[in-house]
Amino acid sequence: MPVFSKLLKSFDIESRLQVPADWLRVLPAFREGNYQIQLDVVDGIGLFWQFCCTIRKHGPRKPSLQSGEWLRFVRCKNLEVGDLIILDTVENQFRGTKLRIRALKLAPDGQWRDV
Repeated sequence: MPVFSKLLKSFDIESRLQVPADWLRVLPAFREGNYQIQLDVVDGIGLFWQFCCTIRKHGPRKPSLQSGEWLRFVRCKNLEVGDLIILDTVENQFRGTKLRIRALKLAPDGQWRDV
């Protein structure tokens, strides 16, 4: 299963999460003419989240998680510049989701920990 990661930048924690186009390989398909999808995901500690994911109408199909729920996630996790986001696929039969978004912070011992 592919795993995609990104170190957060200031724009990511202040506006929306801009993600690499490679993430499109694990995201649900965008229907022709539709530039927005709803993502149902679980986080690294098992909480359920819904994000609005959009792609550009023109140019490269670069996805981003829009501000509403994304910024709530940022505040809930107390995310800062340099924290790590990982997107992967994992079966969650209770919620019926297949995507997991992990938010990790670097602990004093040098290990990344899910928050």
